[in-house]
Amino acid sequence: MPTPSLASRRLRPLLIGFIAVMTALQIIVAAVAYFDLQRVLDNDQREHAVVQLLKHNMTEARFHVVQVQLFLTDASATGERDGLKDASEHFQALGKNLRAIAEFDTAFRGETDKITALAQNYYQTGTTMAEAYHLPVAPHDCTGPVVLAASTHLSCNAPNALIQESV
Repeated sequence: MPTPSLASRRLRPLLIGFIAVMTALQIIVAAVAYFDLQRVLDNDQREHAVVQLLKHNMTEARFHVVQVQLFLTDASATGERDGLKDASEHFQALGKNLRAIAEFDTAFRGETDKITALAQNYYQTGTTMAEAYHLPVAPHDCTGPVVLAASTHLSCNAPNALIQESV
């Protein structure tokens, strides 16, 4: 077996040191990659949870809009007052869902404010119409025979006409 030369004996510790440094660097790179990937996975899970919650709130808001419309329509058509209470409950739940959606991002705030204003207007109009549907009507005439004829015609055809007043 040949004896190693002086140069190879000097290079051997240097090569071993180089290999040790390279191995340590590979371990460090692997550890950094592992923790970065773990952070990315954690962020992805958090974002997924946020998106699912946002999706849930948007689905619930849509459901409550439909329920408000349904109960107000039923209350208008049948005159039952239970529909107004149910519509009010769904309107309150809609407001809660819209506030939850607005909390996710300030960019949603303007849109949810517009939707809230539209829903409020729709709810108030629907409630007014439903409450007025079965109220008794008593047309009053004090201007002459033409208005009396028109009021009488209205009273004959309105299911909630109480009396026809005339002076």
